[in-house]
Amino acid sequence: MIMPSSCREVFDDMTLKNSCNASQLSSYFLKESASPNERRKLFYAMQYAAEHAYDLYKSAFTKRQAELSHAIPKVYMTEGRLIAGLGARNILEAGLTMNRLYGVPMISGSSLKGITAHYCSCILGDVDENYRGYDLDAKSKPRQQAGNIYAALFGRLDDDGKSEEGGFLRFYDAWIVPPENDIALGDTFVMDVMTPHHMEYYSEKDGYDSPTCFDAPIPVSFLAVKGAFEVRIGCDERAEPDAEKRAGWVEFAHKILEQALRDMGIGSKTRGGYGRMRLRKV
Repeated sequence: MIMPSSCREVFDDMTLKNSCNASQLSSYFLKESASPNERRKLFYAMQYAAEHAYDLYKSAFTKRQAELSHAIPKVYMTEGRLIAGLGARNILEAGLTMNRLYGVPMISGSSLKGITAHYCSCILGDVDENYRGYDLDAKSKPRQQAGNIYAALFGRLDDDGKSEEGGFLRFYDAWIVPPENDIALGDTFVMDVMTPHHMEYYSEKDGYDSPTCFDAPIPVSFLAVKGAFEVRIGCDERAEPDAEKRAGWVEFAHKILEQALRDMGIGSKTRGGYGRMRLRKV
């Protein structure tokens, strides 16, 4: 039996067709990174892979809903396009956060918690100091302690910058809602393009002290996301034993998150209008 001399030879014999995991495709199956045609093939293959994974993913989504029944869900719709994980390490220039098991888009719980905390501190905290977050020095030690509401939601720090008490809230990864009404799961992937105009300047190439109008723009294709995401937030029973109060804290957090997603957006390129989301009314 003749063994292949390298992993690349193995991949050369593989086909993009009939795959059911878009995450694996994006990580391992781009044969020529500089070829726009190969990128296009890969993106189409990722869309088809998500469609093939529909039944399995829908079953997992339903099972997860039952397991996280203690966490209050809200469904948020993208208003335009969303790019989560753009700067993540990837074989492509532009990364994308996906569920590794099922190869579909997702938004990490840490991102949801981060934007909620940021909006609470910087926007609401500008009006009421009880919402204001910690003011940390260069060594991550608090120069100023957080307000009571912020500390209750996201945790308290001691004077050395170490966690003294956890917050009430638990943010879970947001899974994309399996589409209905003949809309394919693969349609949640949307092909997009960005065009950096001053690559030599941004890469600090010798001789390029400032960007000029003579620089050549280089289009970079990437995948963005659209669709509905189920966001679940829970409250720690040990921090708040009263079930009614726990529900109140979670609803309060959802209100802050709703405003943050509507006004600021989540993910990358939010200044360009990406990442805006709206609460879907039931």
